[in-house]
Amino acid sequence: MKCVHLAKLHARFLCPLWMVAILIGASCTPQKPPGSLELIKGWGEKGKAAGQFHYPISLAVGPDGYVYVCDSQNQRIQKFSSDGKFITDWGKAVLDSPIGITVKRNRKILVTDFVKDQVYQFSPEGKLLFEFGASGEGPGEFNAPVAVTVNQRGEIYVLEFNNHRVQKFDAKGNFQLMWGGKGKENGLFNFPGDIALDSRGNVWVLDTHNSRVQKFSPDGQFLSGWGQHGSSAGEFADANGLAIDRKDRIYIADSANKRVQMFNPNFEHLFSYWYEQKWQGQIFSPTDIAVDSAFHVFTADFSHHKIQQFSLAR
Repeated sequence: MKCVHLAKLHARFLCPLWMVAILIGASCTPQKPPGSLELIKGWGEKGKAAGQFHYPISLAVGPDGYVYVCDSQNQRIQKFSSDGKFITDWGKAVLDSPIGITVKRNRKILVTDFVKDQVYQFSPEGKLLFEFGASGEGPGEFNAPVAVTVNQRGEIYVLEFNNHRVQKFDAKGNFQLMWGGKGKENGLFNFPGDIALDSRGNVWVLDTHNSRVQKFSPDGQFLSGWGQHGSSAGEFADANGLAIDRKDRIYIADSANKRVQMFNPNFEHLFSYWYEQKWQGQIFSPTDIAVDSAFHVFTADFSHHKIQQFSLAR
């Protein structure tokens, strides 16, 4: 509620001045930006049983709060409640190397297979609905599709690791356009790692081996880019995971630096977060990151075969 509206409310209902002052202070004081992450819980260990992982490489959170994990070396997708309770798994009969995952608004799941060069769509229960793609370099063909995302119209963006490009498809998997190529100039990529969309439909690409993030229009026009190799704020080392929350804040799983970095929509650095599991003698090594509608942050810790859930701290 804007401050001027509170003043009108007081004039109309003759609220005490002290009450108006409290309301104005509460609504007009800028909210402090997040300053770190706080661990809520983690789950998983190395293995093949339900709830165990063998190199969980990526994850996504659906609009209903369920967490989906690409359990890469177990060749399956695992589904969990938001607090880590195992629900079901699927994919062993279909998937070879699941690596990219996203959840559509209708709760259907898209998965990219790094080895089979295909994109699969599953129901929330794991039923295969359709697939598209083939190995190659032409339109609609893939070479190591590493990540996938979808816009509000259901159009699909697929990021290719070895072809160094983005391809855009309609909701049924029909090719629309593509951009990219290998290089260091704006609009080109060097083994890109992840892709995400902001609230305006702009396409953000984590250009992993160029140690930067690039931003494009929905149709692939270059808009801006940030980052360089290093370990300071806004620098990256083999960063593999990218997420954008509903306030358009950007989260990077800065893998080789063993941290998460968070930025505001203008890519101004908010914080870097390292997490050491001292009781296990393990160091945080996130390879992917996802954020739910309540701003809970989930990371896939590839090396330690676990998922971790965090809240934002101020």
